[in-house]
Amino acid sequence: MIINTSIGFYGAADFKPKEELFDLKKDPFEQKDLAEAKKQAKQLKKIQGLYDDWLQVWEQDVVAGAGYEKYVRLGNRSIPFTDNDPLEIKDMYDDPKANKGAKDKKSKKAKKDKKKKE
Repeated sequence: MIINTSIGFYGAADFKPKEELFDLKKDPFEQKDLAEAKKQAKQLKKIQGLYDDWLQVWEQDVVAGAGYEKYVRLGNRSIPFTDNDPLEIKDMYDDPKANKGAKDKKSKKAKKDKKKKE
Protein backbone atom coordinates (compact mmCIF):
# COMPACT_ATOMS: atom_id res chain seq x y z
CA MET A 1 0.00 0.00 0.00
CA ILE A 2 1.35 3.42 -0.95
CA ILE A 3 -0.07 6.04 1.33
CA ASN A 4 -0.31 9.73 0.68
CA THR A 5 -1.48 11.93 3.46
CA SER A 6 -1.88 15.64 3.41
CA ILE A 7 -2.62 18.11 6.10
CA GLY A 8 -2.83 20.94 3.73
CA PHE A 9 -3.53 24.55 3.17
CA TYR A 10 -4.82 24.83 -0.33
CA GLY A 11 -7.76 26.62 -1.78
CA ALA A 12 -9.22 29.96 -0.90
CA ALA A 13 -8.69 31.79 2.36
CA ASP A 14 -11.97 30.40 3.72
CA PHE A 15 -10.76 26.82 3.19
CA LYS A 16 -10.85 24.66 6.32
CA PRO A 17 -7.94 22.19 6.31
CA LYS A 18 -8.52 18.58 7.16
CA GLU A 19 -6.40 15.48 7.29
CA GLU A 20 -6.66 13.22 4.28
CA LEU A 21 -5.33 9.73 3.71
CA PHE A 22 -5.18 7.96 0.34
CA ASP A 23 -3.99 4.62 -0.96
CA LEU A 24 -2.20 5.80 -4.10
CA LYS A 25 -1.78 2.29 -5.47
CA LYS A 26 -5.52 1.62 -5.52
CA ASP A 27 -6.62 5.24 -5.80
CA PRO A 28 -4.01 7.27 -7.73
CA PHE A 29 -6.44 10.15 -8.30
CA GLU A 30 -7.12 10.53 -4.56
CA GLN A 31 -10.87 10.10 -4.80
CA LYS A 32 -11.47 7.99 -1.67
CA ASP A 33 -10.31 9.62 1.56
CA LEU A 34 -9.43 6.92 4.08
CA ALA A 35 -8.66 9.24 7.01
CA GLU A 36 -11.83 8.30 8.85
CA ALA A 37 -11.79 4.59 7.95
CA LYS A 38 -11.45 2.50 11.11
CA LYS A 39 -9.22 0.01 9.25
CA GLN A 40 -6.70 2.80 8.62
CA ALA A 41 -6.65 4.28 12.13
CA LYS A 42 -3.28 2.72 13.01
CA GLN A 43 -1.70 3.91 9.76
CA LEU A 44 -3.13 7.41 10.18
CA LYS A 45 -1.83 7.61 13.76
CA LYS A 46 1.64 6.58 12.56
CA ILE A 47 1.65 9.23 9.85
CA GLN A 48 0.37 11.87 12.26
CA GLY A 49 3.30 11.04 14.56
CA LEU A 50 5.76 11.36 11.67
CA TYR A 51 4.24 14.69 10.70
CA ASP A 52 4.38 16.00 14.28
CA ASP A 53 8.03 14.89 14.60
CA TRP A 54 8.88 16.57 11.27
CA LEU A 55 7.14 19.80 12.30
CA GLN A 56 9.17 19.88 15.52
CA VAL A 57 12.47 19.34 13.67
CA TRP A 58 11.50 21.92 11.07
CA GLU A 59 10.68 24.45 13.80
CA GLN A 60 14.03 23.89 15.53
CA ASP A 61 16.27 23.68 12.46
CA VAL A 62 14.67 25.82 9.77
CA VAL A 63 12.21 28.31 11.15
CA ALA A 64 14.26 30.29 13.66
CA GLY A 65 14.89 33.73 12.21
CA ALA A 66 13.53 32.84 8.77
CA GLY A 67 10.09 34.35 9.29
CA TYR A 68 8.21 31.05 9.13
CA GLU A 69 7.07 30.88 12.76
CA LYS A 70 3.43 31.38 11.81
CA TYR A 71 3.54 28.31 9.56
CA VAL A 72 4.56 26.14 12.50
CA ARG A 73 1.53 27.40 14.42
CA LEU A 74 -0.76 27.08 11.41
CA GLY A 75 0.47 23.54 10.74
CA ASN A 76 0.32 22.40 14.37
CA ARG A 77 -2.36 19.70 14.56
CA SER A 78 -2.81 20.21 18.32
CA ILE A 79 -4.11 23.74 17.75
CA PRO A 80 -7.53 23.89 16.06
CA PHE A 81 -7.07 25.82 12.82
CA THR A 82 -9.91 28.18 13.74
CA ASP A 83 -8.01 29.16 16.92
CA ASN A 84 -5.29 30.79 14.80
CA ASP A 85 -5.27 34.52 14.20
CA PRO A 86 -7.53 35.17 11.19
CA LEU A 87 -5.03 37.74 9.89
CA GLU A 88 -2.25 35.13 9.92
CA ILE A 89 -4.48 32.76 7.98
CA LYS A 90 -5.25 35.48 5.43
CA ASP A 91 -1.58 36.49 5.23
CA MET A 92 -0.66 32.88 4.52
CA TYR A 93 -2.20 33.30 1.08
CA ASP A 94 -0.60 36.72 0.50
CA ASP A 95 2.87 35.88 1.84
CA PRO A 96 5.46 36.33 -0.94
CA LYS A 97 7.64 33.61 0.63
CA ALA A 98 4.78 31.12 0.47
CA ASN A 99 3.88 31.98 -3.13
CA LYS A 100 7.39 32.52 -4.51
CA GLY A 101 7.33 29.44 -6.75
CA ALA A 102 4.03 30.39 -8.34
CA LYS A 103 5.18 33.97 -8.92
CA ASP A 104 8.47 32.79 -10.42
CA LYS A 105 6.58 30.54 -12.86
CA LYS A 106 4.27 33.40 -13.85
CA SER A 107 7.23 35.72 -14.31
CA LYS A 108 9.08 33.20 -16.50
CA LYS A 109 5.94 32.58 -18.55
CA ALA A 110 5.39 36.32 -19.03
CA LYS A 111 8.98 36.74 -20.23
CA LYS A 112 8.59 33.80 -22.60
CA ASP A 113 5.32 35.16 -23.98
CA LYS A 114 6.89 38.59 -24.46
CA LYS A 115 9.75 37.07 -26.46
CA LYS A 116 7.26 35.24 -28.66
CA LYS A 117 5.48 38.52 -29.46
CA GLU A 118 8.75 40.21 -30.40
